[in-house]
Amino acid sequence: FAKMVADGETISGRLREIYAKELFIVGKEDDFAKADIKTILLGYGPETVMSVYNSKYYDEMVATTGVIYDNVHCEPLQYLVTTGVLGFAAYILLVVSLLFCLYKKTRNNRDTYMYLIPVFAYFSQSFVNIAQSATTPLFFLIMALGVAALQSNQKSRLEGKDEFSAKELLSEEG
Repeated sequence: FAKMVADGETISGRLREIYAKELFIVGKEDDFAKADIKTILLGYGPETVMSVYNSKYYDEMVATTGVIYDNVHCEPLQYLVTTGVLGFAAYILLVVSLLFCLYKKTRNNRDTYMYLIPVFAYFSQSFVNIAQSATTPLFFLIMALGVAALQSNQKSRLEGKDEFSAKELLSEEG
């Protein structure tokens, strides 16, 4: 199934192929690569994917899928289009650096798994899914809790404690 989606053999895969192709192919006068520097750095703005893509690729989208989509169906690409290279880089840097730090701490502290696993799972599925108002805030909340756990762990080590637990973090909050 993953190969079918990657090869564009499903409607969903074909849609993602259209978005990725049109986003990255250089040489067309109206694609993202030929946009002005402000648009490349800052993007088109929130919730603009439908207007940007429908004005350029409406016929191909309707001919291929029979439906008009308002989302890229790939969160990182969505961030690239809406927030530009700066927003995309900030998002990727935030998630990847947090995953790296949490992974490094799992050797000494098993409690960090409760942050590492959901952040990794959400980030992994975000390449084939859309940001949703019910799940995306939870993703950022779990990332914030992961940062708090890392800071609390560092504080514990400075105070001479060897262990950190989630109970300590929650009791300090309350």
